[in-house]
Amino acid sequence: MANSSSSTTVGLHSSQQQNPLFIRNLTTLGHVDHGKTTLMDSLLASNNIISARMAGKIRYMDSREDEQERGITMEASAVGLKYRVKDGDMYVLNMIDTPGHVDFQSEVSTASRLCDGALILVDVVEGVQTQTTSLLRQAYQDQLTPILVLNKIDRMITELKLSPEEAYERLTRVVEDVNVVMGALWGGERMKKAEADAPDDAVAANEDEDDSGIYFDPARGNVIFASAIDSWGFRPSHFARMFARRLFAEQIQSGKITPEALKEKEESLKKVMWGEWYFDPKSKRVVGSKGKRPGMKTLFVQIVLENLWQVYDAVIGNPNPDKVLKIISSLSLTLPPREIRSLSNLTSASKTTNTDPSATNNYSKHLLSLIFAQWLPLSTSIVQTVIDIVPPPTVAQGRRMNRMLGLADAPPTNPSKADSSLIPVPYEHLYVASPSTDVPVCAYVSKMFAVRRGDLPEEREKAKAAHTKEQVAAEEPNESEGVNGEGPDVEEIHQDDPDVDVLLGFSRIYSGTLKIGEQVLVLLPKFNPALEDTNISSNDISTTYIHSSNLTYVLASSSASQPTHPTRIAITGLYLMMGRELLPVSSVSAGQIFAKDDVESVFWRGGTIVRPSRNSSAVQGQSQIWLVNLGRITRTVPPIVRLSLLPASPGDLPALLRGLRILEQADPCVETFQMDGGEWVIGGAGELHLERCLKDLKERFAKVEIHKSKPIVPFRETAVRENAGEYSLFCARISFRRTISSSTSPNGIIQFTIRCVPLPSGVREFLAGKRRRGVLARLRRIQEVKSKPRGPVDTSKQSDSTGTQGTVLPGETSEERAFWTEFEDVCRKEASRKERKYRDADESKLWRTLAERVCAFGPSDAYGAGCILVDARETKSETAMVDTFDPLPYIHTGFQLAVRQGPLCAEPVESLAYFVEKVEVDWEKLNLEIEQNRITQTTGSLISAVRDACRSGLLEWSPRLMLAMYSCDIQCSTDVLGRVYGVLSKRKGRVVAEEMNEGTSFFTITARLPVIESFGFADELRKRTSGAAGAMLVFSGYDLLSLSPFWVPSTIEELEDLGTTADRVNQAKVYMDSVRERKGLFVDRKLTIEPEKQRTLKK
Repeated sequence: MANSSSSTTVGLHSSQQQNPLFIRNLTTLGHVDHGKTTLMDSLLASNNIISARMAGKIRYMDSREDEQERGITMEASAVGLKYRVKDGDMYVLNMIDTPGHVDFQSEVSTASRLCDGALILVDVVEGVQTQTTSLLRQAYQDQLTPILVLNKIDRMITELKLSPEEAYERLTRVVEDVNVVMGALWGGERMKKAEADAPDDAVAANEDEDDSGIYFDPARGNVIFASAIDSWGFRPSHFARMFARRLFAEQIQSGKITPEALKEKEESLKKVMWGEWYFDPKSKRVVGSKGKRPGMKTLFVQIVLENLWQVYDAVIGNPNPDKVLKIISSLSLTLPPREIRSLSNLTSASKTTNTDPSATNNYSKHLLSLIFAQWLPLSTSIVQTVIDIVPPPTVAQGRRMNRMLGLADAPPTNPSKADSSLIPVPYEHLYVASPSTDVPVCAYVSKMFAVRRGDLPEEREKAKAAHTKEQVAAEEPNESEGVNGEGPDVEEIHQDDPDVDVLLGFSRIYSGTLKIGEQVLVLLPKFNPALEDTNISSNDISTTYIHSSNLTYVLASSSASQPTHPTRIAITGLYLMMGRELLPVSSVSAGQIFAKDDVESVFWRGGTIVRPSRNSSAVQGQSQIWLVNLGRITRTVPPIVRLSLLPASPGDLPALLRGLRILEQADPCVETFQMDGGEWVIGGAGELHLERCLKDLKERFAKVEIHKSKPIVPFRETAVRENAGEYSLFCARISFRRTISSSTSPNGIIQFTIRCVPLPSGVREFLAGKRRRGVLARLRRIQEVKSKPRGPVDTSKQSDSTGTQGTVLPGETSEERAFWTEFEDVCRKEASRKERKYRDADESKLWRTLAERVCAFGPSDAYGAGCILVDARETKSETAMVDTFDPLPYIHTGFQLAVRQGPLCAEPVESLAYFVEKVEVDWEKLNLEIEQNRITQTTGSLISAVRDACRSGLLEWSPRLMLAMYSCDIQCSTDVLGRVYGVLSKRKGRVVAEEMNEGTSFFTITARLPVIESFGFADELRKRTSGAAGAMLVFSGYDLLSLSPFWVPSTIEELEDLGTTADRVNQAKVYMDSVRERKGLFVDRKLTIEPEKQRTLKK
């Protein structure tokens, strides 16, 4: 396909563009400051949306003021671009520009759900960063077709001063690093699939599966070499065509070579433009590494990089007008006469000392852009690659729909290979992206975004009409206006206020055609079509019962209280997103990305819009098959940092609540809830994310003054053994000191014994990984099914029924069954290790049978390994009357309360196992309590007693705090390396790796930094290094703080060094007291009442 040419966006919604074959949906992914928005500027300039001279400077897609000030993208934004290729076809590229900062990862996940392909941008100087790896994983999981863009190649020329050979080595390493990540993702998925449900013979088949299609290879055309700031880019195929025409110029002129033969030559050269291939000028043949002679350069260096280096040298490095004219002539380029006359300024400006350097550089950059705009235009390279590599919606949806519908873990590559037993016939329109008006409509709202009401197209038309009316009224006297001049109602003014923000839905339609005025159904994420038993057809969609959702003023519990039934709405407004502008349309068809209005009161954060086909009827068993729910997006970045908010004026509380509701709907990563004290808390992914949220609250959504608290950072509580070599769990069977907590309910009816033991490292790491993957959340549901009483218990068989191996429960998936198998293996390994280390058969048996006796996991919403409750009773005879009263559910409740708020500072508890060793019930007293209707007192006291016992069990060990940690990646030069270490040391950071980037003078430092110490870290780092270093902070779990919060000097050495008062600050106690003080708990702190009466006071 030939190169594309630009066109304006007028007529973007023409009939040809409604054909999904000519639509490409893709997003830009990359680390922060790797050039995503700058690349978008070049594409916008090619569509005449912005000036070509402003590309890379205006940052058109960054419409927020703080985005322009900080120079980073904070919100995903979309634009539709038109390109006509030489064969006459018009293509539409729906591009979504996404943030690169980790705090806004949720924007990336919501955008990638709507796309079929991705441009992966990598700065060739910085290389593959941590966020680059995360984004590659996101694209792989969402099954996006990736295109690698090696950006900022100009930096290797102007900054690093690398030679073409050195630059080639650098480019090769970057491509290899990216492919290493892709290979790891592919291998991990194959291993997971084999472990979950593949038989032994299928494992070998997976090993032989071809993985060549997932890698990036310039010879395959899925790699673009670019400089977005200079607006140029290319694939090696471009130079292959150019080199073929020069190599066979004589044959072409003489007619000895036909166009078909020339094309074959070009195709052959495309395969050897990258890699160890060399051109022998004597034989005029391409040879491999075996035929290489000394002094030979690779084709990519000789044909591509050396030409680029010459252009930069002639324009910027050593300005030479004659050389520039020679380059222009050899490339058959044309410059405007004015630019040719100005070439003389290139040398004179560089030699004159009085000339402004910025003006000289600006002209050189302008001249460079003029040359590359004709020679290697970036937009042409991007568009042609996207058309060739990224499939249209008709193909892409067939590859991705199985996973979106939750039908299979490994979707087919095309609809014909899909399992017919899993894909009902009515789903076919989703797999082929049918735009027909006769098929069911299915659209997905990925997220919502706020816009000013006055910026809506219809509101602008109203404003123009009102302005015209005011001008006419000003010319004519208004006699009907009264003396008092009464205006409209205050509420009406608020509803029509152009400065009020409204929410629009960021959406994509997957099948059918959606038109304004139609009645459709909205399915929120919790809707399950399998649980609906009501027949709805197109004939009664506007008159059937359809419940209306009530989400207008719901906060905190909104996601939990989402209606599980369809909601009827009318389509009132559809828009195509053009960056900062919205283009109103009357309809959208399959494959298009659009915005929908009036979503604030119906959607919470997203949902699915469906409508049956117009000729469908309510046939029993098939009437609801069109109710497809695509809203299965999980939060990728957990809210780590929280702030408590209060309005400056109590009367502004309703405005603050409305602002919080809009903010939580517009930002997928924000969570809000009300604390017991009445203040509202907002949680975000990081410091920068919270700053943006507060700015939006004050200036856009609430528009009131807000008082904020200090950042609220989560901690975890746990316990460890005091000495690594000490092992006293089973040393004293007579006295269960330090490990056994025994308690009795106050009325003496129920007595129990609970043992608290730290989890072994293997079990802890296993549970932490599973919890992060969301497996334990589903296992809790299975445990609830298992723990339900089923009548009288046969004690002779109960010991065998507690196991999980070989038991298939309702709703249990293959992943959950694989969890139990792997869990039992981990427990057996830990039991064997402890038996070898401590020679204790009882301890070994305890851990060997752990998986069979697990009753519950907790806390239910914790991030990390959490805790487990184990039923370790040797005999179950006391539960023979479980059909009358079962104490285990109440023990479970007390356990959950204890691990949700630990004894140190009421933070979640982690990495502990609680063994229920004995439960004794006085059934005579219990029956008396039941007869007198006082059973609630008994159960309540049992819950409180278990809670206190679990907390005491933790304190019997050596308690510790666990700090939330960031993984900190810093890239800096050798000049500021010492200052970076100083800032990290001040913030209690710990460097775990340091390596020098080959071919550069930059170091990459990887450190662990406590979240509680990270506030202001980025600003301090920039100040200390004069902007030469920047940090990327990614949440990476919790680390144990080795110091006990109750530590005091006790040994002789400690008393000699520190004295009895311990002059050294106990940082663990400082953290614990700060949290307790914030929560209103007792703090052990000495207060000085009369400081002037101190004996040590100097006179």
